[in-house]
Amino acid sequence: MNVLQFTDSGIYCPAGDFYIDPWKPVTKAVITHAHSDHARPGNQQYLCHEHSVPLLQLRLGQDITVQGVKYGETTLINGVQVQFYPAGHMIGSAQIKVTVGGQSWVVSGDYKTENDGISEAFEPVKCHVFITESTFGLPIYTGHHNNNSFRISANGAQPICAPEKTVCCWLIVLAKHNAFFTT
Repeated sequence: MNVLQFTDSGIYCPAGDFYIDPWKPVTKAVITHAHSDHARPGNQQYLCHEHSVPLLQLRLGQDITVQGVKYGETTLINGVQVQFYPAGHMIGSAQIKVTVGGQSWVVSGDYKTENDGISEAFEPVKCHVFITESTFGLPIYTGHHNNNSFRISANGAQPICAPEKTVCCWLIVLAKHNAFFTT
């Protein structure tokens, strides 16, 4: 049984009549995280982790219809069990577990297995099928470690963070770019 299928609008759950990180506007969108390549405008309803709610509202507008849930909490959508588990990618990022007829499929969106101390640490989720992005699974990427880039960025920022001169923040922008901002 195929719990999920790929369509021209995105990953679709026929039994629940919802999409995960849809590519086109749909009625019900279940969102892995607030980055712009996963949470797009135009959906009628959004379901995400509770920490993603303010980020979605910031990006997509305060007037969107959005519901936030806790990690591990079970939500039923047309009788289909939907649960969110930490993905470790950014604040509010989640792996989404969809269970239909005893079959559990998990969609990760982006995830990071190294704990960055900011987002909730990645949690392995038992399932029958695991669907993930493969950006860094391509052969051209080897030895990519997010914690090393964070340490380099943090150390590089140190000289300009003197309290009397500059305020500096290291952050992940919702459009998926690392940046320094100074005032």
